Amino acid sequence: MIGLLITVSLAVPAWAHGPSVAVAYRGIEPPTLTIRVGDKVHFRNVNPTGSPCTLVLDDGSAILPTLTRSKGWHHGFEKPGHFAFHVKEMPSAKGVIVVVSD
Repeated sequence: MIGLLITVSLAVPAWAHGPSVAVAYRGIEPPTLTIRVGDKVHFRNVNPTGSPCTLVLDDGSAILPTLTRSKGWHHGFEKPGHFAFHVKEMPSAKGVIVVVSD
């Protein structure tokens, strides 16, 4: 009897994590992201060299864990406003999360 093994590989689209921001020393993509109150943003390290990135919200309300190569982190935004952030290791790499209410 001959057995048949079928392997199915499912690609998980980027949107599976919800709104997403790619973080690298060369910049943030997208540089501005608009979300709704209560949404979580998936920040992910896309540095080609694998260099770690630490994100800091400019208002001092949060410092996200250091993201190593290809790692990500979710951060929830519970109030409306503009939340500027930068990469601690490369302060010129900046972005803004715009949080709107319903």
